[in-house]
Amino acid sequence: MRRIALVLMLWPVAAAAHDWTPLTGGEIADLLSGHGVVFDGVRQRFDGSGATVLEVSPPRRGKWRVRGDAYCTVIPPLTSWTCYRVESVHGEMVRFTGPGGASVEGVVIP
Repeated sequence: MRRIALVLMLWPVAAAAHDWTPLTGGEIADLLSGHGVVFDGVRQRFDGSGATVLEVSPPRRGKWRVRGDAYCTVIPPLTSWTCYRVESVHGEMVRFTGPGGASVEGVVIP
């Protein structure tokens, strides 16, 4: 019985792993603009004007934009833009994958 319960608990996670959909530039802008994402308990807000705030102490303010089909950002102390491939699961979760292949996942919030 415990095995069945464990399989049922893990099944949605395994199924969701296959639901990641790559986003176009327009879809990235729609998903992020005016919203936020929570990564490991840290919130990042994306203003429609291109401003972004990483809500840590003290808050770190930067810029974001869409180039082609990528999300690009610069947040001090960094001084150069970095672009990420973006995937989503039904607009509820988002995954950013950087140039080196490392990725981070978060939950989209209003």
